[in-house]
This record gives sequence, structure tokens and C-alpha cells, in this order.
Amino acid sequence: MWSPPQSCTRLCVLMITIIVSTNLSVHSQKIGNPEDSTFHLGIECGELPCLNVGEELIVNSDSQLELTCKGDQELEWVHPIHHAEFFEIIDEKSNESNPYFISTFKVGETITEDTGEYTCQFKNNKKIRNSTYVYVHGMY
Repeated sequence: MWSPPQSCTRLCVLMITIIVSTNLSVHSQKIGNPEDSTFHLGIECGELPCLNVGEELIVNSDSQLELTCKGDQELEWVHPIHHAEFFEIIDEKSNESNPYFISTFKVGETITEDTGEYTCQFKNNKKIRNSTYVYVHGMY
């Protein structure tokens, strides 16, 4: 029977990295001896801006909408709302205590016409972006 080298019997590390189509990295790490079946999983954002919601979001009309985006460069939003008085964008710049740029898109009272794709993208590279589709249901 094959026997692993002395250094491997004390600590065996298996690292698997999978790059998903959304550019998120999923890491699986096995630490311990080869018989140990404990895995440590983590997901971290890659080069894309990260949104605080998934691919789709459903909200009722007259409700508040708040989308937050985080990235390592300055951010901007592309959205279906055409009148500036109906939304607010709050930008936080990176600094010594926070290395990320954070941008929050807020709508005080949504209407059905706010339905559409909301995209957060880097100002200097508009091809690098992340989006969510927001469905606003009217009150019946």
C-alpha cells in the first residue's frame, strides 16, 4: 500500500477554485489529515461590482427600493428611471478604513414604471458590471 510522505500525513490541504460565470470565486478547502471530511467553503467577489440583491427582486409599488453596490473602483448606475427627482444615489469613496467604493441607489416610493434592469458598473470600464432585474407590482 502506498504511504504519503511524512509532511502530508500531518497536514493535508486540498484547495479547489471554481470560477462561475458571474465571475465569483467559490473556494473549497479541506484542512486536516486525509481521513478528515471537514471542508471550509467561502464565496468572494471577483473583479465585478457586488450587489446586495440577487438576479431578480420583486417589490410592491409605493414601497422603498434600496440597492447597494460595492467595488474596488468608482461606480455608477444605469437604470430605467428617467426623472432625477424620483431617486437618489449616495456614493462613498474608498479610504484608509474602507478600501471599497460603495454606491447606494434609493427610490422613496416605487411605481410600476420603475420595473427594469438596474446595473452597477465601473465608471472607467463600463463593460465590467453587475445587474439585477426589479419587478414592481402595482396595487390592485
